[in-house]
Parts: sequence; structure tokens; C-alpha cells
Amino acid sequence: MRRLALFSAAFLFCTSGFGQYAPAVPPASGVLGYWSTNAGSVLHIDHCGQHVCITIVTISKTAPGVIDARNPDPALQARPVCQLVIGTEFDLKDADHAENGRIYDPESGKTYKSVLTSDGNLLHLRGYIGFKAFGRTQTWHRTAAEYATCRGTTQR
Repeated sequence: MRRLALFSAAFLFCTSGFGQYAPAVPPASGVLGYWSTNAGSVLHIDHCGQHVCITIVTISKTAPGVIDARNPDPALQARPVCQLVIGTEFDLKDADHAENGRIYDPESGKTYKSVLTSDGNLLHLRGYIGFKAFGRTQTWHRTAAEYATCRGTTQR
């Protein structure tokens, strides 16, 4: 009888929310939050004044460098990439859409018009010149804030 009681208690514990593994990825909540690129960098999208901006909080170990060497402005070429704001002026239309932004690509040194669309734990960033049809979309994955750090990514 005691074994049955212990088994029943263990079963209830494991099938309730208390015994389940907590995922590292927070529940979906729109474009704001921490996002991991396919290359392994982590970006933070948050409010910056009246707009939304994107900041690099972890750079991939495979990134070509840790400074903004390809920036067209020579005065900015020695600045660190980590903590660099690469997305600016996004207007948050609703929780899942931000438009009219600009995204800077430190690998090429170019800036593009951009829109953000979230779909659960996926974020689609479309960068383009002129018209959206003449652009490219990247898909990022939601990640947890505790993985976002610049430690160890400021020197190579």
C-alpha cells in the first residue's frame, strides 16, 4: 500500500508543472528580448527612447573580429563590436512587428532599412535597400538573457 502511495505521489509530481524541466528559452513575447543568430551571436532588442533598438550582447566565436574594422568612418573602426547598437529607429507597430528601422552590419560596414517580425520563438529580420523586395531575411531564435554576455568576446 505504501508503494502505491509513493508511486501515485511521484506520478502526480512528474505530470504536474512542478516536476517538469524548465526550458532555457523564455516564452514567446513579441520582438523584444534576446535573440541568437545562426552564427552564434546574441542580440538584445529593447526600447530605446521612443523607438526600439538592437544591441550586440555576445559576439560569435566565429565572427571575423571584435572591433568595427569595416566601418566606413575611420574614427569608428577601433570601437568594440560587443555592446554595439546595430539596430536603430524601429517603430513598434504591435508586439510582433517593428518597422522603419535601420540595421548596421559590422561584417560589411553597410547599413540597411529593416523590419522585424516575430513568430513565437523565431524573429525574422528583413534588411533591404529601397524596397523590401530587394532585400534579405535572416531568422533568429529566442534565447535566455543569462546567456547574453560580452565577457571573453572583446579580444582575440
